[in-house]
Amino acid sequence: ESTADGAGDTSGCRDFRRELELKQHAASRPLWVCPDGRIVLEASSPVYAQALDLLVAISEPVSRTRHMQEYQLTQYSLYAGASMGLRTQDITAGLE
Repeated sequence: ESTADGAGDTSGCRDFRRELELKQHAASRPLWVCPDGRIVLEASSPVYAQALDLLVAISEPVSRTRHMQEYQLTQYSLYAGASMGLRTQDITAGLE
């Protein structure tokens, strides 16, 4: 059940549908990147392994279920990615 302002539901989850636009070819992309740094990954995607490699390098796992996985970008996780040689351009291109 959504709150009156659409900011979330009674479970505390935030609804980003009004804030985000789908990218071109969204159906073939396994990632949802939210403004709060949360990233949701679909495990059934054909490019799941490539997306997972990037997320392991730049984010912290929050929840990993069979079909959907959730990660969080933090200052520390991005620093760890940079220490592995990833540049800002590499990270943003991978998330696009």
